[in-house]
Amino acid sequence: MVKQLMASDFDEVIARTTQMWINFFKKETGIVLEIEYLTDYHDMAGCFRQSVDLVSQVWNDFYQKNITQRSPVTEGCIDVLKKMNERNFNIEILTSRPSHCSTQITEYLEGLGLSFITKINCCNTFESTGAVSKGEVFNKMGAHLFVEDTFSNAVDVATVAREATIFLIDRPWNQQKIFHSNIIRVNDWYEIGKYLF
Repeated sequence: MVKQLMASDFDEVIARTTQMWINFFKKETGIVLEIEYLTDYHDMAGCFRQSVDLVSQVWNDFYQKNITQRSPVTEGCIDVLKKMNERNFNIEILTSRPSHCSTQITEYLEGLGLSFITKINCCNTFESTGAVSKGEVFNKMGAHLFVEDTFSNAVDVATVAREATIFLIDRPWNQQKIFHSNIIRVNDWYEIGKYLF
């Protein structure tokens, strides 16, 4: 039996890191950010009216201090991912994070009992060098399913992998109208499970 490969984003798909980052931003800078202003995850600086340098620095500090380990898990992801593993799916992470975060992600997954997810694909999206698109990496992976929370990443993958199914987990920053027939908006992992099982 051929295993089906699924790629999953990490932040806000498995780990609910955005509110943790907003809290960390306040602690580091004294500036209060409101999550409802975040309408484009790739333009946090613009949405929050902060400098790109400051937002990048706080993200880097967030990674360095490994705040991710305290992030709550997204509803239903443990149950559905374990069920997928039992049903012979291969699961890999496809994240915008820099490659130096792969160990943190692996440790977080192990702490959730998801040690069967062993491959972390980092796109280095916000790095000055070495950035690649999620669509490009997804295509090279040969995956058939993708779970994402950022609209532009979902569209990128849907455009280059027309036969793939992309599950877009509903978040305030991805409310754009979907024009790709292979993108399915879902509320949580339990809905993804209903599509798959």
